[in-house]
Amino acid sequence: MPRFAVLDEWWGHIDSERAYVARTVAGALACHGAVDVVTPGPPGPPRSDGAFRLITVGDPSAPGASWPAVAGAALPPDRYDGVLVVGTAPALPAELARSLSNGPVVTLDVGGMTSPAGDGDPVSSPVLRVDGGPRDTTQRGGGGYDVGFFVSVNPTAHTAPLGGIGCTDYVLVLGGNAPAPAATPAHDPARLPAAARWLIARFPRRFVLTVVDGGVTVWRDRSPHGWFWVGTRMDLWRLMAFARVTVDPLPGPVVARECIESLMFGTPVVVPAAGPALSHAAAGGATYRHVAALLDEVDGVSDPARRAALASSGQAYATDRFGSPRRLVDGVGAVFGLPT
Repeated sequence: MPRFAVLDEWWGHIDSERAYVARTVAGALACHGAVDVVTPGPPGPPRSDGAFRLITVGDPSAPGASWPAVAGAALPPDRYDGVLVVGTAPALPAELARSLSNGPVVTLDVGGMTSPAGDGDPVSSPVLRVDGGPRDTTQRGGGGYDVGFFVSVNPTAHTAPLGGIGCTDYVLVLGGNAPAPAATPAHDPARLPAAARWLIARFPRRFVLTVVDGGVTVWRDRSPHGWFWVGTRMDLWRLMAFARVTVDPLPGPVVARECIESLMFGTPVVVPAAGPALSHAAAGGATYRHVAALLDEVDGVSDPARRAALASSGQAYATDRFGSPRRLVDGVGAVFGLPT
């Protein structure tokens, strides 16, 4: 069985889209062989991390460094059939990636970060992208290999709203906390992103639901009408499935995961006019550059005829583009020169 290594200095930081993308791509690679995740940290026996074996190779070798030098690292004794380096690591010596591999060294771009080496000695390797460009594994000029991506949702989220919410057809606003003292109540507007505050003020007769700090607040008439935990991903999917529109002021920087999930439920998205969410909004939603445009787009997307058209086109796009795990597995394998 082939063996692969994934080098990722941020592997343990699970609450980020970067980590979600890295784990998903590592999982696709694990369909082709055994995968060890190599990360900085006090050396010790390998330990299990789900489908992966986690190996810590030592603490950084110098102030400001992220990885130990090759000479001082507790590296696995055997070489791998391929190495995947996640994102940029300016202090990672190029030799570390090369010293572990008898095969390809591939860099996973997580939000425009593509250089896995510093000090003028870059790893000369293919770049694997999951940012929503054309689906192919033929390297585009300077652009790397785009293998698409896979995002899963539970379709049964459509069967019942989140318990206690008491409304449907609302405007759902995701994330983006404003700085506020820790003692500030969850329903205090100080905790909301500016986009949410404007929407609550502009549409007082509509229900606006804001998701902040692991909970959802129901707003109407510019006042909070209840707060509920969003304890699982299924809870968030239920909120998306019964929304009129999902507004995401701060989409994920790599694939804008929540936008894809919303479209999979047939709920249009409204996002800023920048970043990886642009292609999602082009298929099933709208973009904005300022507050006035945000309010106009949310109002326009709410029109029944336009919403129905966007729901249909967005769901078809998300399902076709991001609904096939096999395509991601095959795409990752092709970049490593593996048979499919």
